[in-house]
Amino acid sequence: DLIHPLSLKLINYHMDDKDFLQIPVFSLPTSFFDFTRCTYIDEFTESHTKDMLVRSHLEGAVPSAGVGTAMSRLFVAEMLLLQYGELMKEDTLTEDYHLGIMAHRLGYKSAFLCYYRLKEKIKDYIATREYFPSCIGTSIRQKTRWTLGISLQGYKNLKWGKSFFENYFLWRDRRGLVNAPLLILSYTLFIAIAISYIITGQWPNYITHSSVLQLLFQFNFIALMFKLVQRFRLVGNLNGFHITPTIPVRWLLANFINCMAAIQALNNYRKFKKSGIRPKWVKTTHELPSDFGIIQKNIERSL
Repeated sequence: DLIHPLSLKLINYHMDDKDFLQIPVFSLPTSFFDFTRCTYIDEFTESHTKDMLVRSHLEGAVPSAGVGTAMSRLFVAEMLLLQYGELMKEDTLTEDYHLGIMAHRLGYKSAFLCYYRLKEKIKDYIATREYFPSCIGTSIRQKTRWTLGISLQGYKNLKWGKSFFENYFLWRDRRGLVNAPLLILSYTLFIAIAISYIITGQWPNYITHSSVLQLLFQFNFIALMFKLVQRFRLVGNLNGFHITPTIPVRWLLANFINCMAAIQALNNYRKFKKSGIRPKWVKTTHELPSDFGIIQKNIERSL
C-alpha cells in the first residue's frame, strides 16, 4: 500500500473531534487491457468518491477499508474491553469492516475524508493506493472473503441496527448475496429472449402484450444508462478518460466475479456451519510498482 505524503496530516487535523476516520483507497494506474484490475478501479472510484461521501454526510457508519484507517486511542481501548483483549475480532474475515460498524454503534464520531489538492489543474487525492489482483481467480478468492465476512459473519455478529439509515446501509453492504441469484436469473432470461428473437424474428408475446413489463424494461434501461454515465464521469475524472471505453465490458466481468464470490462464500459458510471449523483468513498477494523506492534510493546516493 502506498501512502500519500499528506495522509497523516489530514488525519491529525480531523482527529481532534473524530474517533474513526477513513481516507479513500484507489487502484494504481494500470494497463487499458488489464480488465480484472480495472474492475477495482471502477468500483473503488465510484464508492470512494460518491457512495461513501453520502454515507458519511448522513452520519452513517463508515466501514474501514483495511488500509487508510485511523482510530482514536479511546475507541481502541473500549474495543479491547468489549472483545476481551482483541482489537481485531477473530470470528470474522472482515475485522476492519466490523470495527467501522462498531465505532458508529458505540457513539463514536466517524468520517470519510475525501480531499484533494490541485497540482497543475489535476486533482491529487489524498488517498492510499495499491495494485489489486489481476487474475480472475485471485479476485474471486478475495471477494469471497469480503462477502463471507460482511454478509454472513457480519449478520451473525452485528444483526440489524435500531435506525432506518443504519439498516439501509447494512442492507447495501450485505445485498451481494441477493444480487448474485438475481443477476444469474436476469442474464439467463436475457439470453433466452435474445435466442427466441433470433429464431422467430419477434419478441415473445408476454413482453409485447404487457405494458407493465415494457415500462419495467424502460425504467431499468434508463437507470442503467444513468449509472453508466455516473461511472464514466467519476472514473474518467480520477483516472483519465482513456480508460473508460471498456467500462461496460468490465461491468459484466465484475458481475461474474461477484456472483462467483457469492456462491463460493455461501459454500464456505455452509461447510463452516457443518464442520464447526472457522474459515481461514487468506491474505491476498499484492504487487509493488516496478519503480518503487528508486527515487528514494537515488536521493540517498546523491547525499
